[in-house]
Amino acid sequence: MFIDAAKIIGSSIESSLIFEDSSSGIQCACDAGAGSIVAIGNKEKFKRVEDKIDYRIEDFTKFDVGILDK
Repeated sequence: MFIDAAKIIGSSIESSLIFEDSSSGIQCACDAGAGSIVAIGNKEKFKRVEDKIDYRIEDFTKFDVGILDK
């Protein structure tokens, strides 16, 4: 799914920033080779995949758009 979405928008999965709110989605994004993964929600929810997360936000009001320049 993530690879297909990247192709549709003319990007590569390696340069994609994926937002996910589930551990299984984070694992899928990692398995697909996502460039960066942003977990959305409480950090307790992501203990199983915390090593795969590049950034974590509680909600989109906490998103620092500055990370888009990295």
